[in-house]
Amino acid sequence: MTVLKRLRATDLAQRTGARRFADRRQRFGRLARPTSMSRSRRALLLALGTVSIAAAGIATVAGQRPAWADCAAAAPTRSPHWFTGVVVQTTNVDRTAFVHTDDGRDVIVLGSYVDGANAHTTVDRTYQVGVRYEFDPANGSSPYQDNRCTATHPLDAAATDAARRPDGDGGRAVFWAIGGLVVVAVVGGVAISRVRGRGGSTR
Repeated sequence: MTVLKRLRATDLAQRTGARRFADRRQRFGRLARPTSMSRSRRALLLALGTVSIAAAGIATVAGQRPAWADCAAAAPTRSPHWFTGVVVQTTNVDRTAFVHTDDGRDVIVLGSYVDGANAHTTVDRTYQVGVRYEFDPANGSSPYQDNRCTATHPLDAAATDAARRPDGDGGRAVFWAIGGLVVVAVVGGVAISRVRGRGGSTR
């Protein structure tokens, strides 16, 4: 009888220990395994973080506004000191023009008040050699003060088209930034929907 009791007690202890071990293992598995809600949150945070970075890139590109956006007047008018002439030479990164005017004078037009390749302003104007311009400077004698806020413009058709054409690199940068933002938004939405679907199916 004593041996039988001992065997029963041993068997009961083994069953109790096994049950406790299974309970502990199940609890540990629940703690280690991320729930569907945590997966959704992680996917959402990842998508939002990537979208924020892409949005910041777009904002940076969009922040590079054309120079005329910094001008006080949206539509500059003709200067009282206007004249026409052909640019025969440029210096200061094409911002200083040596001009032979149509009335026979040789003058200098300054498209910026800064000098040097590493110095620039948001309203610097550049000139092309061999192109005929109408100059609308702010003053009435050489060297004439000019910038991109004045009505100065090329009179040659090809040069006029080039001046009006938007920057190709900037356009491509905006295109790729917007395209990347759209792709990230779509991928993030699909990932979140899949995670939520899995979470609903396991309930």
